[in-house]
Amino acid sequence: MVVKRIRSSTLFTFDYVAYLILASFIALLGLLSDSSVVIVASMLVSPIMGPILAILFGCVISDKKLRNKGIRNGFVSLMLCILTGLLCGLLFIGIESIDKNETGIYITKQMAQRGATNDIALDILIAIASGAAAALSVLGENTSSMVGVAISASLLPPAVNAGYLFSVAIINNKELITRGIKNNFMRKE
Repeated sequence: MVVKRIRSSTLFTFDYVAYLILASFIALLGLLSDSSVVIVASMLVSPIMGPILAILFGCVISDKKLRNKGIRNGFVSLMLCILTGLLCGLLFIGIESIDKNETGIYITKQMAQRGATNDIALDILIAIASGAAAALSVLGENTSSMVGVAISASLLPPAVNAGYLFSVAIINNKELITRGIKNNFMRKE
């Protein structure tokens, strides 16, 4: 029964992709508006817990097919989140409500916090505890605690943030390259 439910949560359906893209868009809006409440809302919409549970249960019950399907769908899901962040970032980069810091990169505090590497050991411990809590909530059919697990284990906002920051890098590099070409062209005249 439990494994059957986990298998069904790994199906890559239209609804799954729609929830994923909508959750990514909500996360990006939360990042752009510097709103942790909106970012948490995106975590609640995110369906990425399905592939994570498939990986976990596939490893525990030695079901390589389930594990591999979870890994594949999780990877594709994260790539879709990054792509959504990248494409939306290229569209939203000119919005005046985004603060421009002294380096010329359009980032908010929420974006900077999700990109920090100084707490990576703590983040790993949180992920391990979240995995254990996910296993207990699925086995005990305690869906109310699954919401908290989904929030603490959510990979969606950092993936969307990475995509958005890729768009910032692309635009800033384009500006630098354009300036460099103009400067070199003017020197030769």
